Amino acid sequence: MTVGPHVTYVLVDAAGGRYAAMAYLSVAALRRVHPGACITLVCDPPTAAAVPGFRFPLRGLVDELRAEPADMPHPRARSFYLKTRLRDLLAGDFAYLDCDTLPVRPFADVFDRPFDLALVQDRNHHGPVRPVFPEWERPRMKAMGWEYPLARYFNAGVMYVRDTPAARAVAADWQARWHFSYARGDDWDQLALSCAIHTTPAAVAELPPAYNAMVSVHPALARGAKVLHVTVGNSLVGDDTLFGHLLRHLDATGDVDWPTLDRCVARDYPWVGPDWAYRLWHTGNRRRAVVRAVAGRLARLMGGRP
Repeated sequence: MTVGPHVTYVLVDAAGGRYAAMAYLSVAALRRVHPGACITLVCDPPTAAAVPGFRFPLRGLVDELRAEPADMPHPRARSFYLKTRLRDLLAGDFAYLDCDTLPVRPFADVFDRPFDLALVQDRNHHGPVRPVFPEWERPRMKAMGWEYPLARYFNAGVMYVRDTPAARAVAADWQARWHFSYARGDDWDQLALSCAIHTTPAAVAELPPAYNAMVSVHPALARGAKVLHVTVGNSLVGDDTLFGHLLRHLDATGDVDWPTLDRCVARDYPWVGPDWAYRLWHTGNRRRAVVRAVAGRLARLMGGRP
């Protein structure tokens, strides 16, 4: 078997609920893209003890299951805390993926370039395609006394991390900032990471969106995506994203709907159900977009539904 990258996940979900199901789908997809990957799953102790008994075989897909102490009462805080500790816990270079990601094309080529850390700038409604600093972070930065503005604001859901002194220094600053923030009632990890990157000398590579395609923000980001990243909301299981479909199919059958995933990836269109002309156009499916738009227009003129 070809040796692949070291990839790590963090999971805090002892009940084996939605996040555990997402982790299973993400790891299973990773195994198809990088069969030889070394996969580490880092959990709090209750989750680590529960993983072997999950209704889907997550334990059999990972090479290492690690239980690490995390004393915070809320699962989200425990998850963020463990994420800040990964550079301390793991030896060697690694990629980190959130559980709401789907690796759909090989991405290990990222390690061919020199860097201490490599990330994609965050995409949000302020800058869905071209990244800009999200102004909603300004009050948080002011409350923490952190330098404003930041030159770059990175998404923390996908990270490529070297085992270098500079990467470890950034991680140490990230941990310190996260603890500082958490002590003041704020467990958000992403701003603390970007501030650590901003103030700690390190070679930080800004990657193209394909390495962390935040498709919930804008459909154009799905084109050529290597790692699809679907922002998790309470409506995920009921939405029309590919991830939502895969979760529903897993819940209903216990299996992964690989044919649907493959069709969506081939089209650069990570949605299921009725096509939207807007999404089709921005993902490069322009002939389909025109047909869909014309059909919708005709249906509306005739008093029907598109």
